[in-house]
Amino acid sequence: MSPKKSILFLTSHLPYPPLSGGRLREYELIKRLSKLYNVFLFVVTNTYPEDFKNVIVLKEYCANIKVFPGIDINSENNDYIKYKENYPDKIIRVISDEAKTYLDHLIENKLVDLIHLESFYMKYYVSEKSEIPIVLATQNIEFDLLRQEINYYPQNQQTLEKQYNLLKKYEIEAWKFADMCIALTKYDRNLMSQYIDDKKIQVITNGFDHFQASHHSDFEDLKQDDNSILITGNYQYKPNKDAVLHFCKNIFPNVQKAVPHVKLLIVGNQPTKEIKELEQNAGIEVIGKVESLSPYLKKCGIFACPLRIGGGIKVKMLEALSHKCAIVTTEVGAQGLENTSPEGFLQAQNDSDFTSMAIALLQNKNKRRQLQKNTQNILHNLASWDESVKALSAAYESLIN
Repeated sequence: MSPKKSILFLTSHLPYPPLSGGRLREYELIKRLSKLYNVFLFVVTNTYPEDFKNVIVLKEYCANIKVFPGIDINSENNDYIKYKENYPDKIIRVISDEAKTYLDHLIENKLVDLIHLESFYMKYYVSEKSEIPIVLATQNIEFDLLRQEINYYPQNQQTLEKQYNLLKKYEIEAWKFADMCIALTKYDRNLMSQYIDDKKIQVITNGFDHFQASHHSDFEDLKQDDNSILITGNYQYKPNKDAVLHFCKNIFPNVQKAVPHVKLLIVGNQPTKEIKELEQNAGIEVIGKVESLSPYLKKCGIFACPLRIGGGIKVKMLEALSHKCAIVTTEVGAQGLENTSPEGFLQAQNDSDFTSMAIALLQNKNKRRQLQKNTQNILHNLASWDESVKALSAAYESLIN
């Protein structure tokens, strides 16, 4: 039996605990990749103390783990000033001279067989071509997200415009530099193919089965709180913060008028000050970080995914589907699910649509139950994490060999 090949996996946060869609994706990939390869995990992070503390959990899966602190972009320190004219903030926050020295040694001595960049930011560490093949995975297309943000916040356009131009420049350069690019959705692949050869792009979506899909057939028992709306997310992530604030200002008050006893539960990691203050409004409860989302997904009347800004497939949507939730979402929230059953969730085109759909589901138990049953048609067409890793491994091998 031939020895395992070695993969250098570069990311901007430790994939544990899996409290965000990005961390969860990387955690599920690394757990499975470790059965096929020696995984060298390389992390440059802005949450260094917490990430360093959790390294021990991933030692089971990784041949080696290195974690370095990045630059704090929230303070005008000398390191930030040094780079801010030439690099977007998303790259600056993952810059570490110590990390660069370590990685240069690893690459020069050809100690790995392939380099996996989890986002274009990490291309900073492999600026020179070597004989080692490079795979670049794009969870989102960042300059497209910023374009969407400018659209909704035109008052910030002048501030965001420079970041947009820098992001677009470096992101496209990274796609061109990599030997293969992995997109999570067809939308992202189509956008990338405007700038690089479509033949070097593969769509490998996330799996959905990190939660065991419920096998309940009795939805009366499964959903215990028919008057509740659930929103989940990591609220340090701007699109999630925008979604919940917009929902609470422009959609939820109108839902309350029609369904006076409705409750909104906001669950997830790191709710900001603005989000915590939403509890001052009747009917809103900000729960914050929880050990498991599963109890909330099992009980909610409807699951709302009101994203206006975003790309890639949404882990929160996969989690809600696997728990047979009745879902109302947006076009952004539904990305990556275009080829699934159109009857498995409701997709709103605007705030008025979202409001009326939420009201209709809250007031009609039969409509909710039908949507919940239809989720099975979607789940049958989604990839498992094992299937995602099988496709990713095939991509690796095509380059290594």
